[in-house]
Amino acid sequence: MSRRKKRAFANINNSVFPINVIATMSSGKSTLINALLDKKLMPSKNEACTATITEILDNDMETFTAVVHDVDDVVLQKIPELTYEVMSELNDDENAHRISATGNIPFLDAKNTALMLVDTPGPNNSQNQAHKNTTYRAINSDANNLILYVLNGTQLSTNDDALLLSYVAEQIKKGGK
Repeated sequence: MSRRKKRAFANINNSVFPINVIATMSSGKSTLINALLDKKLMPSKNEACTATITEILDNDMETFTAVVHDVDDVVLQKIPELTYEVMSELNDDENAHRISATGNIPFLDAKNTALMLVDTPGPNNSQNQAHKNTTYRAINSDANNLILYVLNGTQLSTNDDALLLSYVAEQIKKGGK
């Protein structure tokens, strides 16, 4: 069984539902996640900001914690209390590839369904091809993930959105998302 199928099967058995928040750069992904968390945790700016994949798993605990991984999935550090300031520092750390956080997503009960919000970088940052690679890997990561696509209401119908939405649609057709 492939690694992707094993992970999808594990997610189903564990009732973990990943939701990849996807959009072009500066569309409001991190701002939306902060609103869903009812907490300012994710750094957000009107420019390329998110550089890593950040997974936030609901566990109904008020204090957010995190584990930081490098590109080879080696644990770099464990953070007992994740804050906006710490997230800002991690986001600027070139060694941090993925941040696995846990905390309370207010509108859910983790005992019934564990939702995992996944914040991704905007793939259209011309100065950093790694952002595109990271986002495309997230789109392809699991057969059973959901994709929440965020559109910047002030910049509808851009070429960047058209390209990304086409890629997402292609992957949905292939992977049954």
